Amino acid sequence: MRLNFSIWLRVLALFILLTSCEDHRIPAAQRFRIKRVSYKHINDTNRSYNTFNYSIEGRLDSITSGYIGTNWISVNGRKLLYYNEQGKLIKIERQFKAGTGMAVYTPGEYVADMRYYYTYDEGGKLISVYTEQVSDIDKFARFAGQWNFDYKDGDKVPSRVTSISGGPVSSGRAVYAYNYYTYDKGNVVTREQSNQPKSGIYPPETFQYDDRPNLLYGLMYGVFYTHDLIDLYDDIRAFSQNNAMLSHEIYTYDSNGLLTKATQRDGNYEIIYDYESY
Repeated sequence: MRLNFSIWLRVLALFILLTSCEDHRIPAAQRFRIKRVSYKHINDTNRSYNTFNYSIEGRLDSITSGYIGTNWISVNGRKLLYYNEQGKLIKIERQFKAGTGMAVYTPGEYVADMRYYYTYDEGGKLISVYTEQVSDIDKFARFAGQWNFDYKDGDKVPSRVTSISGGPVSSGRAVYAYNYYTYDKGNVVTREQSNQPKSGIYPPETFQYDDRPNLLYGLMYGVFYTHDLIDLYDDIRAFSQNNAMLSHEIYTYDSNGLLTKATQRDGNYEIIYDYESY
């Protein structure tokens, strides 16, 4: 269930309407935002998590990740988000936390290993994400992947996302996947994953939704490229105003109508959503 660059783009993400990564508000007197998403497999004793940290202005500033045990919690990495003067996300830096036995690092030190750069058109829509692997010790930065975004006229969300892979030399890079999306009532209703530059070749996946607010909508702008969020449906969660109801999951909600748990029907895993009021 974890993201991996070598497997194709497992999670695409971004909702362009909220280009500053601000939290999505629900129409209620009390406001909530996502605070933590955690995942546990049936064979694991511990739970992996991502915790979302916000600025005073309500903008997503960083994400910390690690594991939760019975009576303990650990942090093994973080992602720092950087914005321009217009409030647009322009870079994410992923860092791991050095442990003992790593001779070149001080234990507990945060060390950058990936950077993600975001480019926009004149209208403010995201058109590409360029990714590079970095090493502060060896002093290198090399190409690790790129995503390009296409839109239909007037749309704020992409109709096609193109994934590019390859080595540090541009001539060695090639398209390896396309994702095509169609929308209805603010939600992704079909997604086609293809190796062809046009849609309609492969059978699309179809999605149905509840009528509850999805607080991942718009919030996760750009973050899904950083490898360790939820699963193969992170792009659907990011692009859709309501919560996708997948046939292999059972859902639980709190008294505010917010999704709190998704459980695999066979009991193999569960995803927990925690929120905070602000």
